[in-house]
Amino acid sequence: MLLVGCSGVGFSQQADRGVCLVDTNGPHFTLRLGTTNSLGHLQTNWAIPDLGVGIESQIVHLQVLVVRTNGQRRWSNPVSAVLLDSAF
Repeated sequence: MLLVGCSGVGFSQQADRGVCLVDTNGPHFTLRLGTTNSLGHLQTNWAIPDLGVGIESQIVHLQVLVVRTNGQRRWSNPVSAVLLDSAF
């Protein structure tokens, strides 16, 4: 599962391993990414919608929750990204 939020502060959710640092109290969404191959790799594509009228960029914070077949959960390291509108 990929967690995408607009804020990276003020939230802490424990898993079996790691801590969620993406704020889910504000605007956020999750994407179910699928299952890894035998090497533990996962490749997926997803489209970013238009940012909105007059919005040149948006900072998002991303973090993956890995759920193993035995049910154990682990948060990845968080990542921040800047989305840029193609019109600017």
